[in-house]
Formats: sequence, C-alpha cells, structure tokens
Amino acid sequence: MHDEWRMLAALLCFSIGIGVYFALSFEPPLSVIISLATLSTGLVLTFKKSTPILRNVLIAIMLILLGLTLAQIRSQIIAAPILDREFASGLSGTVVSLEKRAAGHTVLTLQNVVLTRANISIPSNLGLRLTVRTQIAANLQPGEGVRTFARLGPPSGPVMPGAFDFARLSWFRGIGGIGIALAPVERSGQANKTFMTRVQHVRDTVANKAQNAIEGEAGALAGALLAGSRGRLSEKFQDQMRDAGLAHVLAISGLHLGLMTTVIFFCVQKILSLFPALVGRYPARKPAAIIALLGALGYLALSGFSLPTQRAFVMVSIGIIAVLADRKVLSLRSVILAAFAVLITQPESLMTVGFQMSFAAVAALIVIYERFGNRLISLMRQRRGLWPRIGTFIIGSMVTTLIAEIAIAPFAIYHFNTVALYGIAANMIVIPLMSFWIMPAALVMLILMPFGLEHMAAPLLEPALNIVIYVARDISAVPGATLHLPRIPDIGMAVLLLGLLCAVIVRGRVAALPTFIGLTALMIVWRSDILPHIVIDEGGRLFTVNEQIDDNDQLLFNQKYYGKYAQEKWRAIYGGPISGPRKLLSAKCDLSGCIYITPSGLTIAKPSSLFAFRQDCGRVDIIITDNYWGRVCANGKSFILDRTQLSGQGPLALFPARGGHWQIISAAEIQGYRPWSSYRSNKIKRASRKVN
Repeated sequence: MHDEWRMLAALLCFSIGIGVYFALSFEPPLSVIISLATLSTGLVLTFKKSTPILRNVLIAIMLILLGLTLAQIRSQIIAAPILDREFASGLSGTVVSLEKRAAGHTVLTLQNVVLTRANISIPSNLGLRLTVRTQIAANLQPGEGVRTFARLGPPSGPVMPGAFDFARLSWFRGIGGIGIALAPVERSGQANKTFMTRVQHVRDTVANKAQNAIEGEAGALAGALLAGSRGRLSEKFQDQMRDAGLAHVLAISGLHLGLMTTVIFFCVQKILSLFPALVGRYPARKPAAIIALLGALGYLALSGFSLPTQRAFVMVSIGIIAVLADRKVLSLRSVILAAFAVLITQPESLMTVGFQMSFAAVAALIVIYERFGNRLISLMRQRRGLWPRIGTFIIGSMVTTLIAEIAIAPFAIYHFNTVALYGIAANMIVIPLMSFWIMPAALVMLILMPFGLEHMAAPLLEPALNIVIYVARDISAVPGATLHLPRIPDIGMAVLLLGLLCAVIVRGRVAALPTFIGLTALMIVWRSDILPHIVIDEGGRLFTVNEQIDDNDQLLFNQKYYGKYAQEKWRAIYGGPISGPRKLLSAKCDLSGCIYITPSGLTIAKPSSLFAFRQDCGRVDIIITDNYWGRVCANGKSFILDRTQLSGQGPLALFPARGGHWQIISAAEIQGYRPWSSYRSNKIKRASRKVN
C-alpha cells in the first residue's frame, strides 16, 4: 500500500476513536482509557517485527484508543462551569466579542461573569452568550466591562432526541450559559484589553468600514467576507444563499483563505519578478510564499480564529512549506497532515460540518486531480491562443465545482436535510467570481483601510457582490430549487463514510465495491429509520404531531409563533421546508386549558388547573402538564406526561406502542451523562425531590 493510503488509513482509525468518544452515552474513566492506549502502544512496539496483518491490527487499535484518549483529555482541559437552571440575576463581566445583528439586536460573549444573586454561586470563569435587545452602552468595545440584569439558563441542548447537540458545541467554545438582557447594558470598571479583544476590535472596525463604504446587503456581505461578521446579513438573504447552495460563501473558511493567500502569492511574485537582479539571486516564489503565509495569518485573525479558518490555515501552511521545500504543493499527504494537525489540537472539530465538508471537498479534488490532472495539463498546453485557454480554464473550474459539490452533498443532507438542486449552477457562477474578482478586490479594500481610503475600492467590489446577491435571489426563487429530505441516521452516515474512505484507500476497479456497499447500507438504514409520532419540547409548552394528510406526512403544531427555532429544526428533520406557514392542530380551548385533536382522532390535553386535569383524566389519550399531578390520574387510560418527565429530560420523542401505549425516548437518554449535559442531572434530582 502506498504511503499516502497508509496515512489515510491511520487518519480513519484515529477519527474513529474520536467519534467513539462523542458517541458514548457515558464519560469513560480517563485512567482506564490512558492505560489501554499505553498498553496498545507497548504491544505495537513489541510486535513491530511480526506478521503485517497482526502489526496493522495492533496499530489500528492503538490509533483508535489514542483518538479516544485525546478527545477526552481535550474535554477535560477546557472544562468550565455550566448553569444548571434558569433564573434571573444581575451580572457583570468582560466583553469578549460583540456582534450586531441585522434584526437590530446585539449578541455579547462575556467571560469572567460574576452574578449578584446571593443564592447562586459559580466560579469566575463562566462564559456567557447574552442577547441584548435593550439599550446598550454607546461605542462598546471588546475588553470592556459591562453590567446588566438578565434572564439566564444553561446552553440549549438538542431540539429533539438524536438531533445536533448545541450544548456540546457550547462546551467546547467555553460557553456555560445563555441569556437575554432585561435591563440596559452599561459599562462597569476599566477595560481589560487582551490580544483576542484587540483582534475582535479590529474585526469590528473592518466590518464597520466595509458597511460604510458599500450600502445595503452588499455592504453586509463585504463585512462577512472580510471579517466574518455574518450577523449583519439579513435572515432572508441567508435563507436565499442556503437555498441556492451558496451558504458556504458566507463563512470565512478554506475557500476564502485559500483564495486570499493565492492572490497575495501571485501578486507578490509578479511584483518581485519586476526586479531581475533580485530574482536572479533568489527565486521569487519563496519570498512570495512567506509573505502569503503572513497574509493568511492576518486573514485568520480577521476571521476571529474560527475553527474552519484554523483548519484552512493549517492546510495552507503545509502547502507553503511544500513550496519552500520545493515539494509538491497539492497532494493527499498535505490534506491528511492538515487533518491530523486539526484533530490533535481540536478533536471536537471532527463533529462539525465545516471540518467534514472542507476536507471532503479538498480530498475529492486532489484524488481526482492526481488521476486525471496530467491529462488536463497536457490539454491546456495544447491550446494555442488566449481565448481557447480561457475556455479550457472555465471548463476546468466547472468540473472542479461539480466534484466539490458531489463530495459535500452527503454532509449537506446529513446536517441540513436539504439539497440545493441548482447549487452546482450557482457555484459555477459565484466561485469563479470569488476567485477572479471578489477576493482580489477585497484585498485591495483591506490594504486601503488603514489609510481611510476604502471607499476607493468600493466601486470595484460592489458590482461583484451584487451579482452574488442576484444569483442567490433568482436561483433560490426557482420552483423546486431546494429538495427537503428527512434526517440521515448517524449509523447510516458512518457506514457511507467508511465505504468511501475504503474506496479511496484500495483504489482501482475494486474501489467501486466498498462505495456500492456503503451506499446500499445507507439507503437500507435511511429507509428503515422511524421518526417520532410526537415531539415535545422541554417543559411541554410546544409539541408537534406527525400525521398523514392526503397521503403525505405533515407536522401539526399546537402553537404558531412560540418556539420558532425548534419548529424550523423539527420541520427540517422530518424533511419539510423550514420556512412557510405552519399547520396547527384543531383545538378546543377555554380558561381551563386546551384539548388538541389530530386528524386520526388522537386527543392531547394541556390543562391549566388541577380541576381540568381531573376532568381530562381518562377522557383523552395524552395529558401534558408542567405540574406534579401524575399520581392524581391513575386509571391507566390517559398517558400522563407531567413535570417529572418534562424537567431535566430535554425534548421527548413519543412512538406508538402496542395496546395503545407510548414509548418515550428523551434527549437526556441519548445524550447520556457527559460534561456538557451534566446540568440535566441536577434538574432531574430537583424534580424527584418535588415528587417525593
């Protein structure tokens, strides 16, 4: 097996270990995991001269255990406090980041939060994400201290059992609580400027200057491309970009960093080539590579050191090192080394859509390039004249876009439950535009900003940004532009990825076999996946019922406006459109509560008094109440969900069972007892004490 394919197999085993850690429903004993990893390493060293099969098996086991160990150590290192309940309190803290949203509110990320409520005691390293719709201090900057009064609570978990765990994402970002300001946000104390707060200040300045130089949505898009400030974009435009398959353009990632670095590299190389005496002594490409690396580092800072940009920077750095060492720049080896570098420093990246999509696209391009690249290069050399070469280059760009879109399609379906049917066409327009117009013009604007001359670059950049806006608007408006699909089960996606990686490793004609097996297994698992009949949010205020209407599965909600985010996510998971009117359950309501009736005749009651609860007992199929009244109704006909089940368990999924009974699966059951979900145990204990 070729060295690159061995490295890919090693990366696969290492990733499996990380994936196993995040898939567990319990926190394994760290000492045991470290002992097993050490033992496996010792066995590899002991049997390094044994048969290849035994040696490879031992190495695979060692890498899996090392991945698992590293993921757990990372989780322990960044451990920070998490709020275990909802409450209102005065607070003070230091602003780490400040993001203005297009809707008019501001989102603050605070560190070193101190609460003024006497009966709440937390360590001082609490991280907090605070939404501010009240008045906020003028010209507030990162690093400054603030105080306010807010409603606080733990980070949101999955919107339903088995969905994406936002609490885990918050844990690895150092966020232990979320809140909404109930009073004006005022300055308090002196500013504590750190490196990161200064970087954030520069980002805000760049975004503000870009938006001042270019008006409207184009200015907000310029701020997103230059400084990663996506919050300034309107929700409508972000939806259009998603439906057109262009959502990846909005976040600074590998595409943007790679293009910016490439522009800097070729510009510097061309400038240096104007000095023959200098180029004669030192090859222009090496100084250009060093300057491009410094430019990439600066752009990384402008992105706020986001995880996708960090991954891209690692990969760009490896490519530039290859240039300095006179080695091949684009190779599968560089992708694998970059993936290892990211996973070793940030194992949690494996579970993010940015990591999966970026490496899938780049790996697919390199694999295809290594097989067919020489033919393309020879074709380019055979073309004579400017226009034939431009035509060949455009065709090559289209093919590249097609390969990348196919590579990331499974991840788009898995994470977003959608396929942008015209995404390839949209990207064939936008990606060349990004390469040859937008990113070079954006670089010019960045260079002019320190001199206050960014307005001079606006006429160059604004028309290209408007083209992107028009493409997103027009393509997303085409009927059937977006195909909505139900969720892909985790095991199905894992089998597909395993098959694709095995296909890359074995190569040749045999590669079609693991690909076919992976796709077949995915379709079998996907088709057999049963979605819940009823989903109830934590607390029981919002629920939805999945029933057939006119031979189509549709979600019916008990409320129209409450829980908009949860409703959108539920609709996406079930394969429906995120936006659009919501269908409501038929309801009979009075001062005592409501009784909801589904098209199949299922009755669900939400009583607001004990008297109404007693009346509903035995008369309806399901009763949902945020009180401890379950023991009052003991006749067995009505299925009771009271605060015992609704507190601390997270959202609930209900499946029909035999004899008119229901099977319950909770988000807490799927999450298990992990560091990022430990607050649930305190909620469950409090609910148990109330009952007893």
